[in-house]
Amino acid sequence: MGGIRRNKRRQNHDKKPRDPSDWSGHKDGRGYKDILRENAKFVDFYRAQKLTDSEEELQEMLAILKEQQAAESGDCPVVEPKCLTWYPDRMAWQLNLSRKDIRREEAYFKLHNFLISETDSGNISRQETVSMIPTLVLDVQSHHKVLDMCAAPVHQAKRLQSSNFIVTNHDATIFPKIHLTQADGSSSVMKFDRVLCDAPCSGDGTMRKNADIWPKWNGANSCNLHGIQYRVAKRGLELLAVGGKMVYSTCSLNPVEDEAVIARILSECEDTVELVDVSAEVPGLKFKPGLSQWVLADKENKFYAKFDEVPEVHHSLMRPSMFPPPVGEVEKLHLERCMRILPHQQDTGGFFVACLQKKAPCPWENKKTYETSEKNVENGKRPNADDETRTNPKKKQSRYQGFKEDPFIYLKKEDAETEFEEVKNFFEVSDVLRKEMFLTRCATSRKNLYFTSMLVRNILESNQDRLKVINTGVKAFAKCENKGSPCALRLAQEGSLMTIPFIKKRIVTPTKADLETMLLANDIDLPPKIADLSEVARNQLNALITGSIALIYEEKEDGKTSLLVELVGWKGKETLRAYVPKNERIHFLRLIGGDTSKFEKNKFDIKRGIQQNQQKSDPEVKIQEPPQSLVDTESIIQKAT
Repeated sequence: MGGIRRNKRRQNHDKKPRDPSDWSGHKDGRGYKDILRENAKFVDFYRAQKLTDSEEELQEMLAILKEQQAAESGDCPVVEPKCLTWYPDRMAWQLNLSRKDIRREEAYFKLHNFLISETDSGNISRQETVSMIPTLVLDVQSHHKVLDMCAAPVHQAKRLQSSNFIVTNHDATIFPKIHLTQADGSSSVMKFDRVLCDAPCSGDGTMRKNADIWPKWNGANSCNLHGIQYRVAKRGLELLAVGGKMVYSTCSLNPVEDEAVIARILSECEDTVELVDVSAEVPGLKFKPGLSQWVLADKENKFYAKFDEVPEVHHSLMRPSMFPPPVGEVEKLHLERCMRILPHQQDTGGFFVACLQKKAPCPWENKKTYETSEKNVENGKRPNADDETRTNPKKKQSRYQGFKEDPFIYLKKEDAETEFEEVKNFFEVSDVLRKEMFLTRCATSRKNLYFTSMLVRNILESNQDRLKVINTGVKAFAKCENKGSPCALRLAQEGSLMTIPFIKKRIVTPTKADLETMLLANDIDLPPKIADLSEVARNQLNALITGSIALIYEEKEDGKTSLLVELVGWKGKETLRAYVPKNERIHFLRLIGGDTSKFEKNKFDIKRGIQQNQQKSDPEVKIQEPPQSLVDTESIIQKAT
């Protein structure tokens, strides 16, 4: 039920570790009991919501939720990826294997190696299939300013080599306004064209892979989350530009976290925001339309259809806004335009998606109370929270929390220091990469230079006192570790896609054989000798002095480029080394059809080798027999690429 796609946002719901004391000697080798996937409250609650069209369909959904999808022996069947027809350009594939299956079954060791190396190098992202839907229906264009309000994990952005992203650390409910400095020195507020609000949720749509949710589930859990989900979504709309779109999504099936949040937002926004039908953006995707009626439940699973039925003891848990609006009002909201994906519909997790479009400023945005609230946000204070929020009003909140980041110091146009001039002259850097678009992370010495767009620079310098920035930019040039070069900085592989197209000097065009030779050389190996490379590469290298170089390999079909590989390397006196991490080496070898066997380590062979050595010293040690037959995963890898 996992999806594979290229260079897309990833949302991951990790399992919590199980209690080590829960030991039963289970044959899976980990020694943990299987969690009982039964909860009568869950079944009764969703039967009352009428998520499915019939009792038979409900049972079908429950059956797949209880399915563990774990291979129990080495003789597992071949599982091949299938293309997701609703995702454009055949760029997403679904593989019905859990991480556990892939890791522990020798049949899939090549597939495991492939997924690790391609994920690390940023060429694919592994995530729950339905988590791909929000970014797809958000319809992001290259010129859009985008805010991801609940992004995680942030290290994923590093793989994309983008000069246009900023990672911040803020409470999404009070995310600050972004100011921009205009050419005349005046200040303006930047609004976002697209906002993604993948809200924190109870996650009961992930029960297939997160079995811990089964025994803990009760209907009241969702009521505790409704308030923060509403506030995150509301703040997202405030930061959204008129005409822009916001996608709200959860991996919860509970209407209190889904339709109730959307209905509350739409009611308060009146006619300034509308719910958009985005089903055409995902042709072929099976889903259920949003609900217009639902019920709430307490911990004992007693149902309440309206607030008047709720006993006073539960008034702090259940609020009027969590219930469906009156029939006449709810029809105007068009909640049927929401999409709920149930697990059995296409063998995935459960998910909820709604797309909102802002037609005019929200009613409260021009009021004095809103201006006061914005000032509180500017000062790091939480606005007046709604009555579902359980916070201590006397507790003073610090403006910024967490580790203090290194500074972001941009080079100035008039800066007299020579390091960048060395770089510009050494590589003949195009004027498109302007000096003032580079920054460093250290005030006393410049170890690396990072590149950002001018808009990113404007945001950073105009919001130093209100924006807590964790990371931004892409490493373009790194401090040289090798001696013998007149330039103190070298090209960094992390930013090669951005820098290499804009340099004119120190470019080498190796042959396929040359490139394969360089990529096969490990860090512990001696780098290839220039004398052993092709005549074309030798001539180009011999004309260059020692130092950093760009390596460009190109294949053409019918006069058009069919493959372009851009790497960085180091030209020594007699050798040439590619500065490429291991997993990226494997990726590039696959692209050019090179031999990857040197890196295709079978951990099961290694384990058996260790056991055999142990048996030689101790005959009582038993050796685990390999599976009788291994599945050939070459076809799986071919399809996944």
